[in-house]
Amino acid sequence: MGEVLIGLGIFACLTGAAIVSLMVYEHFPTHHRQDDTSAVVRLAANLFVVLSSLVLGLMINSAKNTFEAINSNVHRYHPA
Repeated sequence: MGEVLIGLGIFACLTGAAIVSLMVYEHFPTHHRQDDTSAVVRLAANLFVVLSSLVLGLMINSAKNTFEAINSNVHRYHPA
């Protein structure tokens, strides 16, 4: 149940941040609204996506290797 509440909290925070950014966008100076700035933000977001996908892939690979090792040990065990 705690995981659902954490997920809903994160979703609410992200939704709130998106709504607030839409409201304050017009009040930013023009040099903050140029294409160069949005390109830098996009590149930074892509960096976070790539790093998080790399970490997730490594975690899944580690879990798979652990499962296969335990599975191999269970099937190898022969009680006397």
